[in-house]
Order: sequence, then C-alpha cells, then structure tokens
Amino acid sequence: MVIRAFALNIISKPGTVASGTSSVGDELGRMLREDALALPGLPAAAAAVAGLSGSPPDRGQALAEIVRCDEGLRWRLMEVGRQAAADPGLRLETPQDVIGWIGPAEATDIAYTASLHDALFKDCARQSLARHLWQVCIAAAIWSREAAALARRRSRLSYACGLLHDIGKPVTALACDGIAARLGVAPDPALTARLVHEHHAAVTELVAHRWNLPEPIVSCMRGLRNGCAAGQGPLELPVVHLGHHLAELVASQGPEFAREALAADPVLDLLNIGPDRFRGLVDRASWVACQAEAY
Repeated sequence: MVIRAFALNIISKPGTVASGTSSVGDELGRMLREDALALPGLPAAAAAVAGLSGSPPDRGQALAEIVRCDEGLRWRLMEVGRQAAADPGLRLETPQDVIGWIGPAEATDIAYTASLHDALFKDCARQSLARHLWQVCIAAAIWSREAAALARRRSRLSYACGLLHDIGKPVTALACDGIAARLGVAPDPALTARLVHEHHAAVTELVAHRWNLPEPIVSCMRGLRNGCAAGQGPLELPVVHLGHHLAELVASQGPEFAREALAADPVLDLLNIGPDRFRGLVDRASWVACQAEAY
C-alpha cells in the first residue's frame, strides 16, 4: 500500500541498517526484536475526539469545533457521513448537518476513524493489502457498534474496540511495504500476507503500548487473540467477537456465507440476537461496506 516508507516512518537504530540484500521478512523481524519499528503517534485530533463527553447536543457542538479546525477531517466526515445517512437524496452540506442527521455518537466514530486513517495512510498509494486490511478493521468496528445496539449492550468503546482489536494487520502490511521500498525491492503481496499472519499480534501489542490505549480495548485485543470465551472478558468482547467474524467473512466470502457460518455461534445466544434479528443485521452488509470504502 505504500510507495515509500513515509506512512510509518520506518527507521533502523544507528549501526544496524540492513543491507539491500536483506529480505523484507528478516528486516521486519529484526526491527521488532530491536524495538526499531517507528509508528506514527496517536493523532491529536483522534485524542481530542476520543475525549469528547457530555450530553449529545454538547458533544455534537464540541465535535463540530474540532472538525472546523481540520480541513481533511471535515472533508472525510462529510464523505463518510453521507454514506452513513443512506439517503442519496438527502442534502447534507455542513458538518453540523451530518452530525445532526446521524447523531453525535456515530459522527464521533467517523471522526475518530478518519483521524487515524490520515495518520496511517498519508501520501500512500491507493491500492494495497494494507488498505484492504484497514477497511476490514473499519467494517469490524461498524458491525461491533451495530451488534451492541441490537443486543442493548451499548458502550462508549464498542466501536473503538472493533476498530483497533486487529490494528496490527494493516500496520504490519504498511511496515512491509515501507521496508521493501527502503531496500529497493518490489512489494510482494503473498509475502506481505504471510508476514502479517506471523507478526500482526506483536505489532498490535506495540500499537496498544505506544498509543496507551484504554484497558478495555487492550483486553479485547488479547481476549480475541487468545480465544477467550465471549462472556469471560470485558463488556465489549462479545460484540467485537461478532463484529470481527462478520467483517472477515463478509470481506472474504460474502454476506450469505457469513450468515450461514455464524448462525450457530454461541455469541448470538449470549447477546440475545435471534435468527430474524441476525438476518437483519447481515442484510446491512452493503451499507457497512460503503462506509468502509469511503475512507
């Protein structure tokens, strides 16, 4: 997904610069062992959005002020907000219009995602595995939020847990592209996919540490990775479990396959989501995909 190493500012510690003949995999492994993989800091806009509190009108006004000061964030809120509104004939011309129509909570989720997106993918090539993996993360976040609402398990962190629980996957892919560029070799999608599989857990932990993510998000990361039963972790774990699998299966096999594969998942009983409500949830697959692709 990257032409150069700008997205993650890939660096090596002094005295340990790899030669151009080193493989991308060897270099990535070395950088992780030596803690030499640099990540972008948590964007100031993301921190500001995550810190919003108060009643919906107050939160909406505070979000509008944050967006007003960031042209890129304003543009993306408008684009994704129009997709979320799901009404092509609706005229949403200002951030206040979007926030008023879809609500401060959902608009806050969009703004948070947009700020992270711009930090990770600034100046990156449009097409790559990393961008696809990021869209799957966004889809998992939306599915998690929708499942939480359906199960009446609303949590301020449901969306963020879904978005960040697998953040190591796109970040690892970005790192591989950056390393390949620095070593002067062409990106190899098959190799990148293998390295993502091998290293994404370690990179996810690294992101959680560097960004000082809240404990429920870290617990979801570890609970899903370690196969914890959905009822044994934080409040958000069951909905993120469902959101994760919906995002992965819909992206790889389509909504009908996802519906059949997850129909007997015990988490549906835990969340009190019956067959009809689960069918209605999966029927929103196109709406979810349109929002993920709008970033």
